[in-house]
Amino acid sequence: MNLIPILIYYFLQLKSAVKISTFVGSISYIYFKTYTYLFEFSTPFLRGEPSTLQKALDWYAYNEDYILVVLFTIAVDYTLGTWKYLKQRDFVFKKNIAGLFTKMFIVLFGALLFEGMNIIIYEDSIIKEYLTIITRLIVFIYPARSAFRSMSFITKGKFPPKSWIDKMDKFEGTLNPQDLGNTNKQKQNENTYRK
Repeated sequence: MNLIPILIYYFLQLKSAVKISTFVGSISYIYFKTYTYLFEFSTPFLRGEPSTLQKALDWYAYNEDYILVVLFTIAVDYTLGTWKYLKQRDFVFKKNIAGLFTKMFIVLFGALLFEGMNIIIYEDSIIKEYLTIITRLIVFIYPARSAFRSMSFITKGKFPPKSWIDKMDKFEGTLNPQDLGNTNKQKQNENTYRK
């Protein structure tokens, strides 16, 4: 009796068994990891805690006006910027779209980081309220200032007044919300002119 063909046959069977074992082991590992992940993901639900998705949806519902105003401001800025570049005869479609996406992502990432700062300050306080106002103004003013500059170019400086753009520039340098409104000195000057 020749043992070599029998040994080759058993060796091939063993090789097939190893492949099948490896395949079944891999599938089992993937199934186990998926089940573990799903269990960890559903744990907040089991404990009655809101999930991360639910927290994000709640934040969106609470801040919907803020989000819509910023998105609308980006749309206005894009429209006015396109008009400005068409008027300058300097319009390049590829740059226009790249600029839109750049501005959208910069505003998105900036808003996420600023809102993260507000979340870190967990307790309600004057500091948190001030920080929320300032950071939201920063997020809003980035596209709004660009839109106002485009408006000024289109109207040849008639609207908005240069003083408004100067106020926005000053706010950008100081982050003082009072720079956007009338100060006492400006009110005195207005009263002087009215007399």
